[in-house]
Amino acid sequence: MSLTIGSVYGGVGSTLIGPVENGFEPQYIVDPRTAYLVKETIEYNWPGLKYSPDLDAFQNEKIDLLVAQPKCSDYSLLNRTKTRDDLYRVDPYQVEYVKFLQQVNKRKPEFFILENLPRIREFLFFPHNGNTFYAAVEVERGKPRTIEAVVELPNYKILQFDINAVNFGIPQFRRRLFIIGHLKKYNFIYEPPVLEEKDYKTVRQAFQGLHNGMLNYSGDRELTEKMASKIVRCLPGQKTPNKERRLEFDKPSPTIVSSSIRHIHPVKHRYLRKIECSRLMSYPDSFKFFGSENQCLDQIGRAICPPINLHISTVIKKSLLKYHQSSQINNILDGIML
Repeated sequence: MSLTIGSVYGGVGSTLIGPVENGFEPQYIVDPRTAYLVKETIEYNWPGLKYSPDLDAFQNEKIDLLVAQPKCSDYSLLNRTKTRDDLYRVDPYQVEYVKFLQQVNKRKPEFFILENLPRIREFLFFPHNGNTFYAAVEVERGKPRTIEAVVELPNYKILQFDINAVNFGIPQFRRRLFIIGHLKKYNFIYEPPVLEEKDYKTVRQAFQGLHNGMLNYSGDRELTEKMASKIVRCLPGQKTPNKERRLEFDKPSPTIVSSSIRHIHPVKHRYLRKIECSRLMSYPDSFKFFGSENQCLDQIGRAICPPINLHISTVIKKSLLKYHQSSQINNILDGIML
């Protein structure tokens, strides 16, 4: 049985890596954010794969699994430009999170995976065991807030998980909300793994074997004298005045975000290279990023860690195959009865 996967708000295809390793066949990447849809990175890593900035592209293609990583910076604790009241005034229909769910209704995948920040549930959310998506909004300034239904998914059952990447063998503390939706005909159960702290993968383990000549290996970013002096004084586990943290070799790293927040090497007086960030996200070393250093760091950090989608898609694949096999048996039995 051939299983297919597509990605909406898929960037350069990090959402596809785990499921494709699991045997899903990639069909397309759609992302209206042209800065995320880096042609060279997609064509190198996914030769022949269709991609488009048109949000409605490839809608008629049958997909078993649809995956998304919409922008979450508007709701991040790192976002200093908006107050909580500002976020209640955001038009939910202009948020990528909502636009993806509208695409689910149009594309009708068997399963979908949606990743975002846990904090987004303060503003946009599925109630427990519900399949209607709500927004907490302020109708007009000064008026009381209200809860408004924005998307209904009547054919789907919704599961929600607050997942930390470190529990998937990823050398990084990275909390994200994962929403898994599936058509109601499937009997789907999922339990994320939980590791003991002693089993966490560390920065030291992640950096093993790195050498010049590898894909994504790059030189060190030139630092001004002022920047260098701040880094030199910063000890492992500490932050500079600019909130840049020096990593600790024998612990997982803090969250890899993008070029906007740089982490410092545990012992060397420099920022992390892109190959090091890629390792901390657990990309395969064969996945190459194109563009400037900052563009590559954005592609690396604004993504779903591949092992998480690998783990989730393993369970989804079993559910799809089991349903397909059961349907075949029922068809055979119906034929015998006739």
